Amino acid sequence: MTPNKILVIRIRGQVGIKTGIKKAMELIGLKKKFNAVLLDNNETTKGILKKIKDYVAYGIADENTINAFNNQKVLRLKPPKGGFKKETRLSGKKGELGDKKEKINELFKRMR
Repeated sequence: MTPNKILVIRIRGQVGIKTGIKKAMELIGLKKKFNAVLLDNNETTKGILKKIKDYVAYGIADENTINAFNNQKVLRLKPPKGGFKKETRLSGKKGELGDKKEKINELFKRMR
């Protein structure tokens, strides 16, 4: 059985964020830096993630990550052990932001 949840971790802070992006993050529960939330994998979630992709890292959560939430909506995380990659602002292979696919679970473990 594949999990049908998306893990979203806020990486960037609040300074200089446009109002629409700030409201979208508050809507899903990401009010502070290093907060993590599990969301259902549906079209509404994908639309929100497209809007906030430059401020968060997200990907498909595995069973261990889902179990770590223990019926909580939002988790407060620490900065990752070993630090971020050299450039956190870039999406994809060179940075931490955007769609991390299954690698989001590794980042989550380093931040617990």
